[in-house]
Amino acid sequence: MSNGRELFDMEGAEQSVLCAATKTMHRQPWPVLAISAYHRPDDLWRIPLLLHSCGAYRIYLRTEGDDGMGIVCYGLPRDWEVHS
Repeated sequence: MSNGRELFDMEGAEQSVLCAATKTMHRQPWPVLAISAYHRPDDLWRIPLLLHSCGAYRIYLRTEGDDGMGIVCYGLPRDWEVHS
């Protein structure tokens, strides 16, 4: 996790990868995360809860793709500025 941005699309293993990554993500600066949340039925609530447990993220869910079926959970560090 070196460039400050991480994309997780592990075809169903996002929760496992995120659990392992949270053990090393406590160092600063916190990376910006984009995690697919549609491969498993419980991804929709478990992935945001895992990010919430870090305590360092504002969490957003968006649909992506042409059909809108790709749900992505974005984790933005709380100290990161968001421009609209």
